[in-house]
Amino acid sequence: MHSAFKLEALHRLPISDKKLALAVCRPTCGADSEDLSSLERIWETRSDLRSFLPVFHHFLQPSRLPNEEDLSEPSQDTIFALRLAFFALMYVQKVQAVPRGAELEAWRLVFPWIMLCLTMDESLPPASEPLPLVFVLEAFANFTMQVIPIGQHETNVRLRAQLAEIPGFYIYNYRAWKMTLESDLREPRYRITRLLGIFHTLSDYCRKTPDQFEEIVFGCGGAVDDVARLFERHLTWAVSLLEKPAQLFPDAIDHDITHLVNGLNIVVRSIVCSEAMAAQNGVPSPETQLHTTLAARRFSRVLMRVFRFVVFNGLGRGRDLSLDSQHPHIIESLIRNPLLILVGMMKTSGISPLILAVRHGLIEGLAALCMGTSSVKVTKQRATEVREFIERDLIPHLIFPTVLTAVVPKIELFSKQEISNTSLKSTWLKLVENSRINAELYRAFKSREVVLKSCDNLRVGPCQKICPRNHFKSCAGCSSMIYCSPTCQKEDWRAGHRKMCTTYNTSRLANPLNHHQEGFIRFVLSKKLDVPSQLPTIVFHHAIGSRPGMRIPFLTLTGVEQSAVQYLERAELPAVTEAGDNDPTRLDQIRRVEESGGKMILCVVEIAFADDEINKLVPIHMSDAVATNVAQQIIRERFPELLVEEATGRSERALQRQFHQFERLFQGAVALPDDFTWTT
Repeated sequence: MHSAFKLEALHRLPISDKKLALAVCRPTCGADSEDLSSLERIWETRSDLRSFLPVFHHFLQPSRLPNEEDLSEPSQDTIFALRLAFFALMYVQKVQAVPRGAELEAWRLVFPWIMLCLTMDESLPPASEPLPLVFVLEAFANFTMQVIPIGQHETNVRLRAQLAEIPGFYIYNYRAWKMTLESDLREPRYRITRLLGIFHTLSDYCRKTPDQFEEIVFGCGGAVDDVARLFERHLTWAVSLLEKPAQLFPDAIDHDITHLVNGLNIVVRSIVCSEAMAAQNGVPSPETQLHTTLAARRFSRVLMRVFRFVVFNGLGRGRDLSLDSQHPHIIESLIRNPLLILVGMMKTSGISPLILAVRHGLIEGLAALCMGTSSVKVTKQRATEVREFIERDLIPHLIFPTVLTAVVPKIELFSKQEISNTSLKSTWLKLVENSRINAELYRAFKSREVVLKSCDNLRVGPCQKICPRNHFKSCAGCSSMIYCSPTCQKEDWRAGHRKMCTTYNTSRLANPLNHHQEGFIRFVLSKKLDVPSQLPTIVFHHAIGSRPGMRIPFLTLTGVEQSAVQYLERAELPAVTEAGDNDPTRLDQIRRVEESGGKMILCVVEIAFADDEINKLVPIHMSDAVATNVAQQIIRERFPELLVEEATGRSERALQRQFHQFERLFQGAVALPDDFTWTT
């Protein structure tokens, strides 16, 4: 125990106060003692009660804390202990400071009683004269601000980290946070002051254990949706005050503005730093649950309000911008973390959060950072984060028509503006160029009059007739195979589609991409395959659409040149494509290529997203002549010595044998001849 809490520390008090303090700390002091009434009169008139710390320690000592069983049938001792505790809690906010080194012990002394009020408020016996929960939380918030030092000094940061190790820490903070936002406070100053006591203890150095998020959820109400609602409500309230300074209290100072913005930072950082509740495989992490819930609540709208406000106004509209230089970590966090949250929502909920973000100011904020019109300084670290978001998370999604049609009009607003020579200039120009190329492709896609398809019959011929799409009809069972005539459909049905029809239908229904999106992706691929230097990188994405956890590929036009042609043996294919023997549609696709008589080739195209890389099989249909040319080209490039033997006329049969063997190999990228026909 720190010496400040021992009875010997009362010698600093006047003699009369010392006698009274010692009297109330006697074991024989009763609940109706006149000494307690006298002490109450003294505490009412004093503004600083730090000299009475031993009395607070006596009233709030841990041994007096009742448990649930004690409260079910409270004894006189339990009621007396509660009355003393509530008496102390009524005045605890008057403890202006504690000696250095006693801060943690003082806070831990009061905290268990606050948790008792939070968790057992309705079970407290009326005879104990309990205080209203709102009053208790406000008093403790003020006590926290007085006792726990602020600032980024190593000692202060270590102290806040020790507070976060206390069980129930997050339950208290988030329950008090929620009650403050829900309370009917007319003056913004009171709400800011109360929240300041809560945010005072939250730190970047909080513990990261499985129970952290459980405490957060419990404190917010018991469900992940309650956490999302709390974050959304706080951001909406705080950014509304910052966007319209007239709503603030008349004597608002820069200190108040800073705390409002710091509250925004706490919210977005809390989302980013949410940790996994369970380490077992297959158990969804709370971060995934939270991102899914936030996306369902259309959280991108309020998130972009925060992002745009910070980009254009720093720490306060019309305020002294020198505050930005005093709090660079807040600015960095409020630019980086909204983008990280947006990426997290995209991973769990597809492109909808991105489209909503674009409609509510994402492009305008990125343009200000890239073009040098932002009110905040673009540091090297900030430029790297913005560049990674644009190149890795925004440009790849331009392959989706809904994203493209939302982005292009926003970018056109800045087409006539001059761009400062910033470190992000080339990144912005890259975004503009990719948007322009994809927009032209999309216009061409929508203006198509003829769409070529290939008959999927492999039984006779095989047919694989290439004609306009309106000359074909789809299989009624799966809609995945198309045929030029009923005869071809019957032949292919007997050839094996009978067993695969239901499987293809299930795979089609599970595909989050709609017909329009898939059609545009295939159209883009067909155009880019005409120019080998522009072969696309196919990006790996998680759960596009409404099915979290599903993995499907999509394209990004990055213009990456393939360094060499890649050849794969039949046995290598399942491993390369991560198909294995568990994907019957993939294996059936391979079987169809092998039985196509050279009229179909599977291109193995790289799929990459963030740190993940796989490969995707892309079927290509072609005529007999083109198939022969491509197969021969593969052989000659891989076995140049055979080409020499053929030229000398010594080994024509060897070349033929190799031709038939490698006719069924699968290529990753090959320069296709001019008469190549690609069908979608």
